[in-house]
Amino acid sequence: MKSLSVGVFLVNLCAFSGLCVLAVAIKTQVDDGERVERQLAAAHSWQGAARLAWSELTASWPLVGAGEDESEITQYRRLERAAQAAAARVSFLSAVFGGAAVLWLGIAALLGGRKNTGLALAVLAVAGCCFVLGAGAPMLSLTISTEVPWLGEVVLSRESKSLWSTSTGLLQSGNAVLGVVVVLFCLIVPVTKMLILVLAAAPRGNIIRARCLALVSAVGKWSFVDVFVVAVLVAMLTLDKQAGSAAVPGVGLYFFLAYCLLTSAVPWCLPSAREAD
Repeated sequence: MKSLSVGVFLVNLCAFSGLCVLAVAIKTQVDDGERVERQLAAAHSWQGAARLAWSELTASWPLVGAGEDESEITQYRRLERAAQAAAARVSFLSAVFGGAAVLWLGIAALLGGRKNTGLALAVLAVAGCCFVLGAGAPMLSLTISTEVPWLGEVVLSRESKSLWSTSTGLLQSGNAVLGVVVVLFCLIVPVTKMLILVLAAAPRGNIIRARCLALVSAVGKWSFVDVFVVAVLVAMLTLDKQAGSAAVPGVGLYFFLAYCLLTSAVPWCLPSAREAD
């Protein structure tokens, strides 16, 4: 029995370590992709679009040395390929993360049943990784552009917003009330809820578990306020699409949604006092 417990602990430790490594890899690839997207947006600015249009025009002139122009076009094409490759890597790593999480939770359920503290802790570990990615990775990318004759599409501005950057930006810009609301309901409340659930899943007796679950139930009344705040932010950023704006959901939005669903499922994984006895 002792060797089995040690084996289960090692399996959980390896699974959690693997998910952490995947989360770091996803965040790294997301940051690389954002860097390339900013370079692409700069290439589509007024100056960049004019330079690129002139390069494409003079590249077809046989009497003009087009070495520099060709390098300009080649650099732009290289940025496009780098952006596509970064997006593909993020999608692949996210799929691997999801598959590894499902496999881990399935093994935990097979070892202890549908209701056991090991499964609850595994769900919380996956939810924690999802929350970190959901708060740090971009939730939405907003691009404002316009069509200009001869130049084509000119990007006026491009921004990628995550929960963390949105909250810090609101606080620094003087919107203290909205910034505090975002920090409270999208950062502090989720972390507090996960800590309470960890205490509820820890083997400390049924009385403490019952009190923790009651506290989670009280906090749960506010559990979808964070989703509402995120929805409002997304709606604010996607307004006036006819004016040339385009909003693309980021990977952070999907990981934050996964966190919300996983934390809601944790109480179902915990055994009741009668089942624990």
